Amino acid sequence: MSLGDTSQKLIESAARISSLPTLPPYATALVRAITQESRDLERDIQSLLSPYRSQSSQSQTPGGDTQFKSSFNPADDPALATTLMVNHVTLRRNKRCLLVYHRTRIAHLEKTLWSGLPLTQSSSTPSNPSSQESNLTPSESLLASFLSSLYSQLGAQYPDIDLLGSITPPREVYVEIRVLREVGEVQTEYGSLVLGKNSVHFVRLSDVEGLVRGGVVEVVGEGGCIEIPNLRLPPRVD
Repeated sequence: MSLGDTSQKLIESAARISSLPTLPPYATALVRAITQESRDLERDIQSLLSPYRSQSSQSQTPGGDTQFKSSFNPADDPALATTLMVNHVTLRRNKRCLLVYHRTRIAHLEKTLWSGLPLTQSSSTPSNPSSQESNLTPSESLLASFLSSLYSQLGAQYPDIDLLGSITPPREVYVEIRVLREVGEVQTEYGSLVLGKNSVHFVRLSDVEGLVRGGVVEVVGEGGCIEIPNLRLPPRVD
């Protein structure tokens, strides 16, 4: 297998995550293979440069590690310089691919949690009701627990505010909706509403916004379906 092939597979896996309704299992084998390849590349680079190092030119990094300055001149050995460049570029690409993969999984997890649906509801099946939770790594499970706890605390602190509502002002107060899945009776501010599958209703958008986000109903009109964006997690303040 050529250099970078494993990273390419990981990027393809990350690209598929964005189009999936639930998080797939963590690509443990690919991540370990890329990590090992990166360590081997770093070891090869250090080995190739070892004849050009001098103990007298060593220095200390801010972290306390020892660095050696190399006397290698690329013009003296173009073949070695090419090998070092390929290894270095591949090493940097591996790191970027790992960052992209993990950031994509975290973004998908945040989107699921802040869509107003629990993980098990958005991914459950009769045979495995917690399939997505089992696909999370320990660190992802910790993040999911933190975000769920944060939403619960904010919801209790501001009970009159729909924290998962759209941050974009609606164009219409009342909208026409089509029910995609059987819901039954729901309570609104002005009374109860029975939502049967394929039925059409003219209601206040604020009363059904959560159902729209969950894909239970859709807003219809001249422009077709209207997408209601989800609230994204605000930036963390340290």
